[in-house]
Amino acid sequence: ILPNLSNNVLLFPKSGSSLNFLIKESISLSISFFCKNLDDNNFVKKFFSNQVNIINHPIVKDNNRLNKLYSNKKIIFDNSKKVILIPSRFNIDFVNLYSFINSHKNILFLVLSKKVKILDNVIFLENIRDNILKKVDAIYLPLDNSIYRYRVSSWIYKGIAYSKKIILDKGFTYNFEKKRFSNLIISSKEDIDFFLKKKILIKNKFIKNYNLKLILRMKKILK
Repeated sequence: ILPNLSNNVLLFPKSGSSLNFLIKESISLSISFFCKNLDDNNFVKKFFSNQVNIINHPIVKDNNRLNKLYSNKKIIFDNSKKVILIPSRFNIDFVNLYSFINSHKNILFLVLSKKVKILDNVIFLENIRDNILKKVDAIYLPLDNSIYRYRVSSWIYKGIAYSKKIILDKGFTYNFEKKRFSNLIISSKEDIDFFLKKKILIKNKFIKNYNLKLILRMKKILK
């Protein structure tokens, strides 16, 4: 996310790259940093002498205008199978990904990354919007643990916005998000078939209150 210098705020979702050190030499010391997790927060405190604040990622769906671009693209697949979406394109742990897919041949996987091998239970997608998200039973994110130590996955929050179950490998992201959304997230090593049978409905009131707290916290910080 590009820094919004006019408001003296820098959103800092990813750390560890040379871009961070370039920013360090070029921005005003009056800028505040917004981080999404504790590891990112600690990194910024170590290398920057600015104010650091941890904020949540918003829970939001795609807007209607964006959905209209892809609303006519239909995917036909076997409705007798459970369907898991793998939306990750980059920073994927392929060892965990193939292990998970091969361990659940009874499940159909929809994937975005063209780096994934062609398998019998895999369908490739060009893009993902409402019409596909509403049909899947869960979202699996085979995240590269070394990268996601310093960032969060927006797909977790988008999945929650659509009342979708989230499957994660054990690691920094799992440990961080499981504490916050314990009934919505499961480890990839647990009983996935049983997890997919569970009915989960996330009420709009929960999402509204979550986002409202986020907005109020940001307003308080920016005063």
